[in-house]
Amino acid sequence: MQFGQLKRREFITLLAGVAASTVADTALSQPVGKASRVGLLTSSDAVGRRAMLAPALESLGYREGQNLVLEVRSADGRLEQLPALAEELIRAGVEVIVAVNSPGTQAAIASGTKIPIVMALVGDPV
Repeated sequence: MQFGQLKRREFITLLAGVAASTVADTALSQPVGKASRVGLLTSSDAVGRRAMLAPALESLGYREGQNLVLEVRSADGRLEQLPALAEELIRAGVEVIVAVNSPGTQAAIASGTKIPIVMALVGDPV
């Protein structure tokens, strides 16, 4: 199957896998017993986005409340809030930011962080 032919759910699953593998790589370098902190930055639908990401991470052995802290920030449709929410995630000490859509990705990049940023559902990443 070519990339252009991916269906939405397959694409989301692929991106969640990439995000989860980034977390796995980061977590391997962490002291035993420390929970991995993943930031999820979205412009809307925080519940739905969390529902997509959490099971993918769980399939790799990361469970909220055990070895995973999932920090979710949603702008609730107010895109101008995304930069401040990206900064919140950075201050919260996340190890990776999963940014949903182009505005979220751009806000995370503009923060100047060295934290890895995983783009999900990006229309135009440039």
